[in-house]
Amino acid sequence: MVSYFNNDSFDALVPDGEHPNQDAEYGLDTVANYQDRNGVYGLFYNKIDSAGNALPQEETNHQCTFDAHTGLTWEIKGEFLEDPTTDELEAELAITATHFNNRNGRYRWYNINDNENGGSRGSINAQELTSLVLASSACMFPHRDHPLHISSVTQKGCTTDKYEELINSSARCGYVDWRLPSINELQTLMVYEDQHRGFDQDYFPDTDPSQASQTNSDYVFLSSTPSVDNDASVWCMDVASRRIKLCNKNTPHHVRLVRGNNF
Repeated sequence: MVSYFNNDSFDALVPDGEHPNQDAEYGLDTVANYQDRNGVYGLFYNKIDSAGNALPQEETNHQCTFDAHTGLTWEIKGEFLEDPTTDELEAELAITATHFNNRNGRYRWYNINDNENGGSRGSINAQELTSLVLASSACMFPHRDHPLHISSVTQKGCTTDKYEELINSSARCGYVDWRLPSINELQTLMVYEDQHRGFDQDYFPDTDPSQASQTNSDYVFLSSTPSVDNDASVWCMDVASRRIKLCNKNTPHHVRLVRGNNF
């Protein structure tokens, strides 16, 4: 937030005496350079191509976004993919890699590491990806003749661990250490000012609000952080409401992978 609550206004330039210590008084936003900084307010992003090279600020076809403040690199999703179970797509085996990280893909949370999963690994669906091109209404994976095919995906279906494996196998933006972000890492992307409502669209164009209704989850992103007292749930970020909340591990939601030091 860079504006203040003052006398019933939520977009004031200064705070009133009754509401001290507001968010706009702290952090990077207090010295934000609105003209030169790559990103809105105090954000500082760089666009990255498929090989890990920096791109000009005006580039619109970037594959990843690097956050210069946190040192984290985030994946950018491909195009919006219509229902991949249609007959037209079933007949098309020569599918490009951009289909597999389409922006409307959704996955169930799954983590086999019992030291990290909060007491429940999540769920699998061995009947979900049985079509010719290994596609369901939720997600899509490389078919059996594709060089990036993952044989075990048919045993699990649309799960977060298989999506991580796929993105690392493809060396997204030149890296092979992609992972689910923690809920704290996800929150660093959130812009809370009303006119933005979510992530910086210049650097994260794959969260277009006009497409959210087509995903059945309104751009809710899963984190790697399980609930402490509810082993069936995991913390997630709801972009539309800009809220951190709990999501059921068995319900498919969006995923945005990250790389860099955990925090």
